This record gives sequence, structure tokens and C-alpha cells, in this order.
Amino acid sequence: MDRNQVLPQLYEIIRGIVAEPPELGPETDFAKDLGLDSLAVMRMLEQVEDHFDVLVPINVISEVRTLGDFADQLLRLLAEEN
Repeated sequence: MDRNQVLPQLYEIIRGIVAEPPELGPETDFAKDLGLDSLAVMRMLEQVEDHFDVLVPINVISEVRTLGDFADQLLRLLAEEN
């Protein structure tokens, strides 16, 4: 799996959480563009974990700013599990 496969799946998850998301891309900023509050972030993490069958430590979110950053972290976590 690579970034080009992960990003569209993340976009679908985001569309289910954010009522009217902007155009989504790798540079979409979680705070500035999506305005996710802590509850929405937790819902997103839960859905990402279920979808990708991976445990995402909460501290990962503090290390990411954009959807592309999150996709990279997710790919790293998936590689560690294999």
C-alpha cells in the first residue's frame, strides 16, 4: 500500500465526519481547513483504525498537520505491523 492508495480512503472517512468538507488533498490542514474538534478527531481515529485494522496512538495526531502527513504516519504504522 502506498500514499496514493491511502489518501482516497482517508478522504472518504473525512467526508463521513465533516458535514461540508472543502476540496480534499494532501495539503488539507486538519485544523485550518477541516476545523476538527477533539471529538471529531477521536471519531476519525476510530474509523481509521477500523478501516485499516491498525492502532493509531493518539500522539500521532499531535505530530501531523495535513492529510498527507497523516497518510505518511499511517503508512509507517502499517509497515511496523507487518
